[in-house]
Amino acid sequence: MLSASRNHLTRCLRTAVAARQVSVRQFHPSASPLGGSITRHEVWRDDNEQDNLPKVKRRDGSIAAIEKKRGFVDYHRNPDPYRDPLDRVFDWGEIKTDEGHDEVERKVQAARCMDCGTPFCQTHTGCPVNNLIPEWNELVYKGQWREAIDRLHKTNNFPEFTGLVCPAPCEGGCVAGLVDKPVTIKNIEYAIEGWITPRIPQYRSGMSVAVVGSGPRRLAAADCLNQMGHKVTVYEREDRIGGLLMYGIPNMKLDKEKVLRRVDMLREEGIEFVTGTHVGKDLAIEDLRANVDALVLTLGSTVPRDLRVPNREANGIHFAMEFLTKNQKRLMMTREGRLESGWDKSFITAEGKDVIVVGGGDTGTDCIGTSMRHRCKSIGNVKGLVTVNVEVSAKGITPIPGTEKEWPADLIILAMGFMNPESTIPSGLSLDVDQRHNIRADYGDYRTNVDGVFAAGDCRRGQSLVVWAINEGRGVAESVNKFLIEKSEVTEDEAYIGAM
Repeated sequence: MLSASRNHLTRCLRTAVAARQVSVRQFHPSASPLGGSITRHEVWRDDNEQDNLPKVKRRDGSIAAIEKKRGFVDYHRNPDPYRDPLDRVFDWGEIKTDEGHDEVERKVQAARCMDCGTPFCQTHTGCPVNNLIPEWNELVYKGQWREAIDRLHKTNNFPEFTGLVCPAPCEGGCVAGLVDKPVTIKNIEYAIEGWITPRIPQYRSGMSVAVVGSGPRRLAAADCLNQMGHKVTVYEREDRIGGLLMYGIPNMKLDKEKVLRRVDMLREEGIEFVTGTHVGKDLAIEDLRANVDALVLTLGSTVPRDLRVPNREANGIHFAMEFLTKNQKRLMMTREGRLESGWDKSFITAEGKDVIVVGGGDTGTDCIGTSMRHRCKSIGNVKGLVTVNVEVSAKGITPIPGTEKEWPADLIILAMGFMNPESTIPSGLSLDVDQRHNIRADYGDYRTNVDGVFAAGDCRRGQSLVVWAINEGRGVAESVNKFLIEKSEVTEDEAYIGAM
């Protein structure tokens, strides 16, 4: 009935506008994460105005053209809404939507940026890649989208990824958040990404670089090195490029079409991708190093933290990445219409099962969301999991007697984080490692103890966020470029001019 009434009202308004009887008033409704309605700025357009500039409703109820000087005072924060949980749990589509957020709404949100004298949003307490947030907020407010994406690309290779999966420490550092709610920086960043187009390098140095792995830090390093004019080849052991972006983050948080689109653009820009090749097994790491001018190791921290308890080897206990990876591969193969016969034998399903996830981080919640979409809940071959409450003190952890509890489960997923990278490549090159078995390389330099070999990302610093991965990918690219300039005896100014 509500939908029918709204459609009838829309038809009446269109008829009246066609007869030039009324002015147009456009209102963008949307749904909140809990199913109710949330505030949207009402957009007014007056047919008598020559410039037809949009006017919006301010907090005090007045109607006026969008204005930035008092934007943080005049306008409410309106973040992109989540889809209704009762709808999204039945599919693998992204849980967030930009419904109701048109270009006018983006300008309103950008107008809330205060142009702070000290923008904490882009410093070390805010964005790890030091995005020039006030600058591209100003450009979005002015409707200069092409300039905005150029400014964003100065610090962030992949805004379409961070605009979705980053926890937005920039908004935590937003000064407006001290007295009100912070600017919707993450949503604005994601809106800008629609303007991304391939950037073909006009200069080639003749130097070659191999990048091992294809996650966010590898792609960031490869992108930067390619733009600097070097020949870049990326090696990936999986069947698709993307690493964590492709198989670690579920489709409902990051649609894989976005990853595939970016990979296609990088390929068009000149980067070569080699999939299905496990460096260290299928391809000797020593041979790879000998055939390139520089080798960049951006390995993931793939050794999972295990749970050392009795009956650990029982059936039905799996590591989180095994569960998530097989699920995403099955989705991709189904989407491509080539689901192989016999695939279901290795597929880990939670359908009809009682599932227990050990670990409460991002990976753990991803496992919960995936299990819910499998329609979990039933009896299986693992009897359960026994827990006990503990008391934490300076002396350590002490179990509390009488608090034992048995939880029924037939699928247990271990999502307790990761320890370190696999040892095959570091040992094959005799690389120095620290006490956590991460490759030893200083931040800002990224050089290992082996000449021409660089390490960055999780294999160097330990597991971290996608945005930190991009930070280190950009950083190691700068270090590699400096090394190649020294090696080729070309001055830094000559290399810079050639790359322009």
